[in-house]
Amino acid sequence: MSVAAALHFWARIDGRPAAVDNALAAVGLGDLAQVPVRLLSTGQRRRTALARVVASGAPVWLLDEPANGLDAESVRTLEALIAAHRSTGESRWWPRICRSHCRMHGSCGYDGTLSRSC
Repeated sequence: MSVAAALHFWARIDGRPAAVDNALAAVGLGDLAQVPVRLLSTGQRRRTALARVVASGAPVWLLDEPANGLDAESVRTLEALIAAHRSTGESRWWPRICRSHCRMHGSCGYDGTLSRSC
């Protein structure tokens, strides 16, 4: 199944099939839309998962270690997407992104980047 077909499957469930092309472009995967998901690298698979979140139109994004497997450029893209999502005001919750190891040291608030260590 291609990247686009997989995302269209979920987007139809969310009632947002028209959002797939923009989501793919937002994560830099527009050129890989017709590539089978099984051929993607780890980072490309993570960006595909992020495209699914972007296309969903969900007001709250629950992301578990979203930067794992991403290169530096993709982390910057992720940060920009999160910032853009927050700026819409659709989310009623203050986003807090904590890496699992942060729990050992208390909570660590989101400072706008994913590269900061706890």
